[in-house]
Formats: sequence, structure tokens, C-alpha cells
Amino acid sequence: MGTKAQQTVCAKCKKTKAIVTCKGCSTDFCVDHSNEHHNELSEQLSKTENQFNQFKSEIEVQKAKPQIHELMKQIDQWEYESTKKIRQVADEVRHKLSSYINTFVSDQDIKLKQLSEKIIQYRKDNDFAEPDIQFFNEKLKRLKDTFNNPAMFNIEYDSVSFINKICLKMEGKICLILEFERLFSLHFYRMVKINCSIIHIALHHRTSYVKECCSQVP
Repeated sequence: MGTKAQQTVCAKCKKTKAIVTCKGCSTDFCVDHSNEHHNELSEQLSKTENQFNQFKSEIEVQKAKPQIHELMKQIDQWEYESTKKIRQVADEVRHKLSSYINTFVSDQDIKLKQLSEKIIQYRKDNDFAEPDIQFFNEKLKRLKDTFNNPAMFNIEYDSVSFINKICLKMEGKICLILEFERLFSLHFYRMVKINCSIIHIALHHRTSYVKECCSQVP
């Protein structure tokens, strides 16, 4: 006694007529459920298209506003921290310099007052000559030179940098937009190809099913 051949059934309703096999997932469906499966794939494709469109929008934003790129934010952060360090060092040196200047200026003021008192005394006594005037002029010149070019303090620059220099490292160039469009086109083509195959098979089996039904009508 021969064994009965195993029939292919729909994965959802278990029907055996007008079976369609999806080439994408290799699942068998009846005509109705093949259409349902196609609609599900269409919804999945729509979600994928939305994700691609969303990503494309992000790319367009980056093209229009490159300053919002994450690496730009890192540069801004480096600039902020570096400026903060510079200002901190500048404030420290400025504070020390201010203290030294106050002491230095006070000392110069005392020396100037002493010379001024001598000049007043000379004029009061009405006892002065050319050497005295020359003496006061030389003293005044020295005070001015010392005041304008103080030798007791100066600004020096340390050769050791306390700020790390940044640079842009590029290992390779990738045209992200072209790559995106290539992937989108390839993915869309594959999905359309799968869906078209399902539609073609569904229509073929639907036609066969209709012919079979018509042939049975008396």
C-alpha cells in the first residue's frame, strides 16, 4: 500500500489549496495570507523607509550646521577648559604682580617726595646753581627709567605647555551620503524584488485557482 504524499499547507490557516511560498522567508501561505504577509512586509518596509528618511534628515542637518557635530562639541569643550586654565594662571600672576606693583610704586613715590622736598628747600633757601639742577634732573631721570622699566620683576614665559594641543586625525575618507544612498537603493530594490515575487506568485496561483474553480462549474 502506497503512502500518501505529504501536502504543503499554509503556515497560518493550514489550507492546502493555492499555496504560495515566500522566497524571502521560505514560508508557505495560502492566497489570502500571502497578501496579508505582503502587507506585513510593506509595513516593515515603510518603517525602514522612515528610519532611512530620519537618518537622511540628520545628515542634512549636519550638512547645514556642521558646528553641531559631536567633534565640534569636543573642540568647544577643549577651548572652554583651555581658556579657563589660561584665565586661572593669568589671575594668579596678575594678583602677585598687583602686590609687587603696589610695593614698587610706593617706594618710588617715597623717593620722589624726598627729592621734591629737597627742591623746595633749595628754592626756599634761594641757594642753588647749575650742578644742583643737573643733579635733580639726573635723579628724576633715573626714577622715571626705573619706574617705566622695573628690573625687580618681569614676565617670563614657561616653555612647558600646560594645555594639550588638539588636532584632527583622519584615517580615511568616507562619503557618508553616497554610502547611505547606495544602501538605501540596494535595500529598497531587494524589498521590492521580494514583494514583486510574492505578488507574481500570488497572481499566478490565484489565476490557477480561478481556472480550477471555473472548470468545476457545470
